Formats: sequence, structure tokens, C-alpha cells
Amino acid sequence: MYRILLTLLILTGFLFATDHFNVGEVMDGGVESIPPSSGDYIAYYETPTSVVYIYRCTFATDSTDNYHSKPLYIGDCNAEDAFIQAKQSATGDANVILHYSADDRNVWESETLAALDQVSNTAKTGTLGSDVAFHGGRWMVIECDGQDTNGLDNTMTVIVQLKKDLLNPVTANGRIVDLANVANHSNTNP
Repeated sequence: MYRILLTLLILTGFLFATDHFNVGEVMDGGVESIPPSSGDYIAYYETPTSVVYIYRCTFATDSTDNYHSKPLYIGDCNAEDAFIQAKQSATGDANVILHYSADDRNVWESETLAALDQVSNTAKTGTLGSDVAFHGGRWMVIECDGQDTNGLDNTMTVIVQLKKDLLNPVTANGRIVDLANVANHSNTNP
């Protein structure tokens, strides 16, 4: 009897969505001209007034899996509200959930934007900043949450544009501070 129950538990575990953490090769979008046409990545670049992150993931093993980006630095770029856009490569249904850490990637708060619910192959846009977690956060993780009707092998792209709190901040020795930063991992998974 116990073997049957154990076997059923193991088999049903394969039917539920899996979380994939710290997904994406990190690319400096200011150096590398065009992101690759396949694969998961986080590209970043900055202008004198903004920081832009582009996160792309592919629902490769199960259309209901959840893909979490590596942590993106948003400190010094979150005094004002920010822009976010999401789109899938084909018809589907995935939601964007944002996770914020005010410390050094240990404790996370989550926000689900109504504007980025049921993302399919038409771009959806929203505003970051309707919650205290964004404005008080130092790090952000983007989660692409696949739903039952999502397409397997769909590629989802999320673009975040943040406005710098200071224009071209400079260190004591006169070097311009680069604010765009992607950590390799979180200390705790959001």
C-alpha cells in the first residue's frame, strides 16, 4: 500500500509546474550588438538617463513552468516609476510576477501586475512603482509564470526601463558609475 502511495506522489509531482531560478546568460547589451536568436538571456545597457534590462526565457520543458531571472540591480534607478513590457513569441498565457529585495537578495516581496496577466503574442505594458516594494528595493527578479494554456517552446521577452536617480553619477576618482548590474544568483530564491 505504501509503495503505491509513494509511486502516485512521485508521478503527480511531474504534473506540476517547476520553478527554474537564475535563468539566462548575462549579456552587456551596450557591447554585444544583437542578442542571439535562441537561448535564455538577460541583456542590459544604459544611457545617460536610464537603465534597460531585457529578459528572455523559453518554456522548453513544460509550458506551465516558472522561469525566474537572475537578480537585476534597481537601486539608484527606482525613485520614479518605471516602464515594463512583455510579449510571447506565439499565442499563449503567461503572467509576469516581480520580486523585490531591499537587502542583499535575502528577503523578497512579490507583486503581480494586472497589466501583465495573460501575456500572449501581443505586447502588454505596465508601470512599476504602484507598490512600496519597487521604490524600496535594491534588486528585482522577473518571473515568467506559465499557465495551462501556454504554448510549449514559446519564448517570452520582458523589457524593463528604469530612470536613473542621478544623471551619470561619478565616483570620488571621477569615474562614471555603471548602475546596470546582474547578480549571478540570489541568496534565497524568490
